[in-house]
Amino acid sequence: MTGFWQGGGRLRRRVFTSSDPAWPAPAGVLFVSGCAAGAGGAGGHNANPGGGGGGGGPGWCAEMVMLTCDPGAPLAITIPAGGAGAAVAAGSVAGGAAFVTGVNDFFAGTFALSGGGAAGAGAVGAGGSGGSVISFLAVTAGGAGAGTQGSVAGFALAGMSLTCANGSSGGGPSNAGGQAARRYYEASTANAGAANGTAGGGGAGGFGRFGRGGAGGTG
Repeated sequence: MTGFWQGGGRLRRRVFTSSDPAWPAPAGVLFVSGCAAGAGGAGGHNANPGGGGGGGGPGWCAEMVMLTCDPGAPLAITIPAGGAGAAVAAGSVAGGAAFVTGVNDFFAGTFALSGGGAAGAGAVGAGGSGGSVISFLAVTAGGAGAGTQGSVAGFALAGMSLTCANGSSGGGPSNAGGQAARRYYEASTANAGAANGTAGGGGAGGFGRFGRGGAGGTG
């Protein structure tokens, strides 16, 4: 997460790579860019045949969102941990949320970005679902065939329009996982996981504002 503010006649910047429980707020308006953590990918089923695990959802992102705060007031900056990849036949862990607490805006003085939704494990005859990025964007369900690309949607945050995508679903037995949706300014995207015999491949992770998801694993 990065904070920008005007000070001493120039634009100043502070990059946070770890949490800070009491960062002194600068004078003036603070602009924040950053993202919450994405979820890990789910595990494929250990049956023969078995489906691949779904790809994790990305965390919410923000770019140059304006916050107001009292100069010198302590702001609690929370930098979350990414969701870990899951074990065989297990669903993944959701990504952690990012917070800026102590501002004068938003609900109860806290600016929050939600972490990416967890992905579903592969089943005996079907791939696992991909993780969602936002509650109103349905998860990408898995099935017996090839995995499905994660849904793409735009949403508004503090007057700013962002585009994001769910994680893709895992492939059913003997099928590849779902390819990741491509960000409009990139020529390529994260690859789906290939099948391995009767084992389905893993779905690719969904993309957010600042990066693409990870590639799906081989069945």
